[in-house]
Amino acid sequence: MGLLMIKKLKAHRFFLWDAVMLSAIFALADSDGAPSPDLPFMAAEKEAEAKSVPGAQARDAGEALPKWRLLRTFTHPCPVAEGIFFKNDTRILTRGYDNIVRRWNPATGQVIGPVLTHGGFVRGAAFSKDERKILTWSMDKTARLWDCATGKQIGPSLMHNGDVFGAAFSKDERRILTWSEDKTARLWDAATGKQIVPGFTHNGPVLGAILSKDETRLLTCSKDSTARLWDVASGKQIVPGFRHDSYVRGAIFSRDEKRILTWSWDKTARLWDCATGRQIGRSLTHEGDVNGAVFSKNGAKILTWSADNAARLWDAATGRQIGQSLMHNDFVNAAAFSRDETKILTCSVDNTARLWNAETGKQIGPSLMHHASVSGASFSKDETRILTFSLDNTVRVWDAATGKQLGWSLTHDHDVNGAIFSKDEKKILTWSYDNTARLWDVSGKEFLPER
Repeated sequence: MGLLMIKKLKAHRFFLWDAVMLSAIFALADSDGAPSPDLPFMAAEKEAEAKSVPGAQARDAGEALPKWRLLRTFTHPCPVAEGIFFKNDTRILTRGYDNIVRRWNPATGQVIGPVLTHGGFVRGAAFSKDERKILTWSMDKTARLWDCATGKQIGPSLMHNGDVFGAAFSKDERRILTWSEDKTARLWDAATGKQIVPGFTHNGPVLGAILSKDETRLLTCSKDSTARLWDVASGKQIVPGFRHDSYVRGAIFSRDEKRILTWSWDKTARLWDCATGRQIGRSLTHEGDVNGAVFSKNGAKILTWSADNAARLWDAATGRQIGQSLMHNDFVNAAAFSRDETKILTCSVDNTARLWNAETGKQIGPSLMHHASVSGASFSKDETRILTFSLDNTVRVWDAATGKQLGWSLTHDHDVNGAIFSKDEKKILTWSYDNTARLWDVSGKEFLPER
């Protein structure tokens, strides 16, 4: 996984993407790079009009479009930061800006059982594999484990000395990994809540952490301008830190875990040898902050995207750029490969998402046009549709082959903070700064006539 950044004026919004499922989970950072509450951009910061983009699809232009059916509105007393489907789509989890995580019954629109409450903004939530437990982490300096059926906390809170930026289960879910503003990543016994080894310590806030596949090594990245590789059993650093010239915003292993890819606000992404800690080849250089990076499946190529308005494809062996840059007219917020890696999907502050030929770097079809910054974009499973969400208060579904919008826009009354397909992709869950999450039927069977 890797962090992808959106930068607007002095606010910075980050996305955590799963490279396979292309789903987005929100986190944020303030103007100096330290994560902070993911408050949406205020209306005054939103673009008033769409920028001129050749070939862009106008909103709801052309032929009459069917209107998707709104199934349910989940009303909160505050803006909604995130929404998650349970595996079988029979329940929904949301977290709001009121320090609370809620479970919902989509059939009734009612909250299920007691809410999960922290003493500060809840930065994120994740299910255990069997969805019987929920892991949450917060600005109140804790991560907490909850019984999903009862809503009761399991064991003691996992305490840091600063804002907890992230948390994750180990594969067997017997351990929990957390990382924090307090300059440490920590590993905990999930059953007892006790810390297993001394903290993995940086000289600045730890902005991300990930375990190797066999979970014997831990990779962290920090505001201290380094990423570091640790031995989990001893808590000791394995090789010298992987150093950049500014905050290291993300770090991931290659598939064979012999290499590490890092990216930074020093305008570069860099490749490192896990065994020696030495940099491999030249730095992959942009002209602005690098907002994210990802390997191709075979590790031969690297995709990066940046505040310099471009996404770029690189040869991992030589460090040379492949083809032309994928250019937008403003910061590139996110980028991802299609499943067969022949296409690249990007979205930008320039009010568009765009699809590109990965080999030639040429744009495929028209730009997918919104009226404000496009905060996120993802493919459907079969990649015939593209889902986008924007600060223009809308979520839109597009035909990936033609670039035409499918159906009316899914509309909120304020900035949309996220959107995801249900497992069967017949529904879309959206959430917004307008204090609601909304569930929509996009199966094509429940159209309402245009008025």
